[in-house]
Amino acid sequence: MNIFYTASTARHIRDFHTAILDGLYKEGHSVTLACRGADGLDGPFEAMELPYAKSFLSPRNLAAWLALAKRFRRRRYDMVLTHTALAGFLTRTALAAAGKKGTVCVHTAHGYLFGKGAPAAGKLTYWFERLSAPVTDAVFTMNAEDAVSARKMVRKGGRVVPIPGMGIDLNRFRPAAPGEKETLRASLGLPGGTLLLYAAELSKRKNHKPLLRAIREIGRPDITLLLAGDGKLKAKLEKMAREMDNVLFLGYVQDTAPLLRACDGALSASRSEGLPHNIMEALASGLPAAASRVKGHTDLLEDLFDPQNPSETARAIEALAARSRQPRSLPGRKNLCGKEEAAAAFLQFLFSLT
Repeated sequence: MNIFYTASTARHIRDFHTAILDGLYKEGHSVTLACRGADGLDGPFEAMELPYAKSFLSPRNLAAWLALAKRFRRRRYDMVLTHTALAGFLTRTALAAAGKKGTVCVHTAHGYLFGKGAPAAGKLTYWFERLSAPVTDAVFTMNAEDAVSARKMVRKGGRVVPIPGMGIDLNRFRPAAPGEKETLRASLGLPGGTLLLYAAELSKRKNHKPLLRAIREIGRPDITLLLAGDGKLKAKLEKMAREMDNVLFLGYVQDTAPLLRACDGALSASRSEGLPHNIMEALASGLPAAASRVKGHTDLLEDLFDPQNPSETARAIEALAARSRQPRSLPGRKNLCGKEEAAAAFLQFLFSLT
């Protein structure tokens, strides 16, 4: 089959899609891979560079939409597979404008950005999804709440298909061996005490500020918050934590597996998730985790808190620090899905549609 495959960025493709793409290649399918940074990706595919911009209203996205519509008018694809809200909206509406012509169109929701507690920009994406629905034959979802929402996001007679996320590398993400934690801390230049990791883009959606406020309120120098990630809020967050010696900004970390084995627990205060890799990777690494009470987190964890409640957030952090020092059985790795297993499930569901 001739397949058009798109996500927002090359980083997203590298981080989440390689096992699925490998499966498509092995089955002999021809793939056009479209994203921002596609020209820098290696693989047996046709690259289509698209100027996707993170802001939905950016003029660059109009240019991307025009390029997509032109491509779909000139070439028919057997299947169009879209990932992420921005790429999914632009691609599906461009396909509709050009004429679907029997193409099977499948969107994978990596966590809808609308819903309870979502910012205004996130709620706007609800209508983008509704506009895309008439051309969408199926939506693949990663959590229970999105599976319900997706019923309105497909054409009449379309399908909603729950999938086990995109999977994680269960060989790389494993518990620390005896003595390995201390060795890794020394090699990574990390301090002693209790280290709690939040690995996420420094963005409004990932919601770091409540954690910084809680760490300040707790006032315990033996608990250090490690923030692994970059993003447009970096300067503001660094300013907020300027006088806090127990908050460390690590920047973007390409491989978080050694970092997780050096830590004692994982945190997330995100406002919205699909099925979060940072939490799954922490659980696979044998760490306890606490996270905001939102979809995606509720599918994985029982230890949840409301980031808008400062005292509840502070109590959750202190409880997590205490749990990290207690003997415990490892979290259920058997309940986590590996990349190859997730890719196999994705492809099985995908080709059941044709």
